Amino acid sequence: MKAYTTRVGEGPLPTENAEISDLLHGMGREFGATTGRARRCGWFDSVATRHATMVNGIDDLAITNLDGLDTVETIKVCVAYRHGRKQYDFVPNDAQVLAECEPVYVEFEGWRTPTDKARKFADLPPKARAYLEGDRGTDECEIVHRVHRAGARADDFCLTAKVVSGKSEHFVPRHNLRQFRIDESKQIGHSDCRTV
Repeated sequence: MKAYTTRVGEGPLPTENAEISDLLHGMGREFGATTGRARRCGWFDSVATRHATMVNGIDDLAITNLDGLDTVETIKVCVAYRHGRKQYDFVPNDAQVLAECEPVYVEFEGWRTPTDKARKFADLPPKARAYLEGDRGTDECEIVHRVHRAGARADDFCLTAKVVSGKSEHFVPRHNLRQFRIDESKQIGHSDCRTV
């Protein structure tokens, strides 16, 4: 999952934000690989993420594209939706209600420094680490895998994984992701990493 939300096509996107869209598009990011069309962009949506983890049976999440937020002063994370007087911590099953929902945000202070030289979790700025470890309302799914982009080139990615239980901490290049082991009982592969 990206450190922010993207979507293609029509339909509700409660966290859609013109400023974050302009920022990412200005960096040359978030354009369709096939069509070249600009993707719709918004703040990280933990409500949609929680729904996706439930529907797809996801236990662990990877956070990607962290460096897309390197210059943002205040970073928002949607933790609920509000529709009139009602607040939802889940995705409403009525498409019209969802389209009318307003996001409820928590805010994180931006780190305002490049993360492209970071090769392990400890190398990230403290505020970036706070964002990664912050409350996203995804209690049902541990965020144990932190993948952050470490530059513009395709091979400038690294996996920064930290086991929440504190038992161990592993850092491996992205190209070794198939062999990456969180613990003795669980192995993560490309099919286990889904972008939400």
